[in-house]
Amino acid sequence: MYIYGALEQEEIRILTVLPGTFGSEIHIELSHVKLDINKPPSYEALSYTWGSYDLSHVIFVDTDDRRKGLAVTENLHNALQHLRNITSPRTLWVDATCINQSDDEERSQQVAGMANIYKSAAKVLIWLGPVAENSVEALEALEILASKIHIDWGREIVSAASKEDIESEWLDHSKPAPFDYQTW
Repeated sequence: MYIYGALEQEEIRILTVLPGTFGSEIHIELSHVKLDINKPPSYEALSYTWGSYDLSHVIFVDTDDRRKGLAVTENLHNALQHLRNITSPRTLWVDATCINQSDDEERSQQVAGMANIYKSAAKVLIWLGPVAENSVEALEALEILASKIHIDWGREIVSAASKEDIESEWLDHSKPAPFDYQTW
């Protein structure tokens, strides 16, 4: 099984999902990179539900000389299967694999820095799981709602996307967004 190396100050791990076809073994590489919010490394952050904590699947970490297994949850395995490219690698930050979950001190330090990890990502991906009954309709409804609002992340304010949407009763554009960066 894979053994994590220690992280240096201000370092994070990122994983590179190596190309492969759906259903084949998942191979990754884990790298240590310095997290500089002014010049962040290029990666996408994955946010997903862990689901069962049962580590029922194995992915393979390719190192210089051989591959080593790393146990993951079914939901993470499903996400990686769907997000993996067929012909090119994809670089991600995923909490369950990029943080050594067996090291309480590292886990505590990395969790404290997760706001910067997500903020520095080129993109944040959200994995809700495989297609289920009504999931297509739910995503279409979210897309319609998203088209009706504009979010000013700097000022944390939600406003109507157009003049027609200002009349809408469901949006009170005078209130700040119901979240803050401390939460993330």
